[in-house]
Amino acid sequence: MYVDKLKEMKERYEGMYLKRGEGKDTLKTNEGVKAVDEAINELYKQTHLHELKEHDHLTELTNTFVKQLGAKGSTDPFIEEQNGSQTHHKDFVKSKGGNILEHYGFSVQLHGESAEEIVCMMLVDDGLTMRSRRKNIFKKEFNLAAVSVHKHRDLKQICGIAFCQGYFK
Repeated sequence: MYVDKLKEMKERYEGMYLKRGEGKDTLKTNEGVKAVDEAINELYKQTHLHELKEHDHLTELTNTFVKQLGAKGSTDPFIEEQNGSQTHHKDFVKSKGGNILEHYGFSVQLHGESAEEIVCMMLVDDGLTMRSRRKNIFKKEFNLAAVSVHKHRDLKQICGIAFCQGYFK
């Protein structure tokens, strides 16, 4: 399914610019279609993954965290505390009584107006040489995911996704 979506996305590139459609901002990319081709190739190689489940408490905390990121105009997965220190999502969850078991990942996506578009952008992972968003989606150790989308102070919106192997409160 997403191979076809990425092939459609590839057709909307003009050099380094991605035309997202009527009424949507055109994005200047770092890599152009090269990153899309790489994502398509990775999808062809990907083995079947199990379905990720949602955990209510992790989702609630992710929602609070992403809302703070958006309100502050952040583009990184850290919120600034009143004392000026930086707190990552995993530490935020722990401070609120959550316990993440072993494997963990947190991804932030700033562009995309639908779940499908957000996933496509995360699969392409333009400009990030480690492809951490794509790796989080494909990591077989992950069993749980918590997704939150909020308004962003400087951009239209922000999406945050927490992935983990296990979780308890």
